[in-house]
Amino acid sequence: MYIKGCLSEGPTNNSTKRGKQRMRIRSKYTFRGQEMCAYTFRLLFDIGRCALKSIRQSLNKTGPGPRRHRNTGRKPKHALVFTDVERVVQFICNIAEEFGIPQPAAPRGRDDTAPIYLHSGTTKMNIHKLCKASCQEADVRFVE
Repeated sequence: MYIKGCLSEGPTNNSTKRGKQRMRIRSKYTFRGQEMCAYTFRLLFDIGRCALKSIRQSLNKTGPGPRRHRNTGRKPKHALVFTDVERVVQFICNIAEEFGIPQPAAPRGRDDTAPIYLHSGTTKMNIHKLCKASCQEADVRFVE
């Protein structure tokens, strides 16, 4: 934000002195009211060439103000709904109750529940296939 405040636009007219249309807006770099070149400005604020370029572009597009990521407000296509996650957790808990082997010794520390171990022949892929079949059978969305 501060760097955006130190940048300003150069000539405001849209045409050059030869009458042609101006292709890009020129920037002025200032620090404490004193103009300087882009190289000194970058050295002073310790930013790279590409970072300064992106700050200039955002200043030209959106004006002064905080920079905003383009994906802000968009929902990703692989986002999970809470009910889907809850359903998978419930399925795993049911599998653990049915096929799990509880640990005989009391747990240590603050944990009050004893861990439940699944049989060594049960793989993650098998549980995944069981969960997928269960979701297709119940006609609900399956989490990949």
